[in-house]
Amino acid sequence: QAELLRAIPAFDFTCQRCLWNKSKLGVVTLQARPSAKGDALDIPRFSLQTGGSQLQGHGQWRLDKSQPRSSLKVSLVTPSMERMLTDWGYDQGLVGTPAKGELALEWQGPIYRLDKPTLQGTYSLKTESGLLRKLDTAGTRLLSVLSLNGIMRRLSLDFSDVFEKGFYFKRIAFSGKVANGVVDNQDFLLEGDAGDIGGKGSVDLVQDRIDYVASFTPKFTNSLSLATAFAVTPVTGVYVLAASKLLEPVIDVVTRINFRIEGNLEDPQVTEVGRERGAIKSVPEVYKEALTP
Repeated sequence: QAELLRAIPAFDFTCQRCLWNKSKLGVVTLQARPSAKGDALDIPRFSLQTGGSQLQGHGQWRLDKSQPRSSLKVSLVTPSMERMLTDWGYDQGLVGTPAKGELALEWQGPIYRLDKPTLQGTYSLKTESGLLRKLDTAGTRLLSVLSLNGIMRRLSLDFSDVFEKGFYFKRIAFSGKVANGVVDNQDFLLEGDAGDIGGKGSVDLVQDRIDYVASFTPKFTNSLSLATAFAVTPVTGVYVLAASKLLEPVIDVVTRINFRIEGNLEDPQVTEVGRERGAIKSVPEVYKEALTP
């Protein structure tokens, strides 16, 4: 490790059209600068640019008491996660979806080999509006991390009209920490037009296992949201009423559906663990008349 570290010279690398297996990485740049003592290799800048998306950051590979340690800090800005994931060779499962994210990681070992048991750091991601496609298989890697596709399939049994063409959402946001290769998250939120999906739990990268709980809370569960919508504009009220009519057979009795996601990351099991019920009022007749010819 020490000999290899000292043998790497300073260099600047640029590739105008990089491919890695089936992934289109676009324009790739990398700078490397060894320290004067030969005990560290600084990476002041690296970046990937493709289809308007930009991933950039910096890192370091150093010797700490003769033991190699590495660190990376990365930021992501993309106008479309759909296009970015397609370019990178993933089944995206998303339509549109601008996003911003940050990732900071440290681990023992060289920078070219991630050591999961010693991995630690932080992460965050925030998206704008988009659409989760209706998936027929265990599908995309991105969605299958939290088994959102499995949750969607289960929800579609109750909300078939709403999920027929996918699940429209206003934003997705989550953040957390990584310790000893275990990714912890306590604040996952997908804010959808038809309802919100929240979640918390952990993903063990060392054991390739997930232990997560999630819940779906339908929206438009009482007449107050309808009254507010009609007070804004009649058009808004009609839109909200239309959605309420679709959901009405379910949300009259169900206010929250809870799931547990656990097992191997390659094939996690999604289990419905309970439904919370409440005394939800039906859509008032006065609002229903707005859609009556």
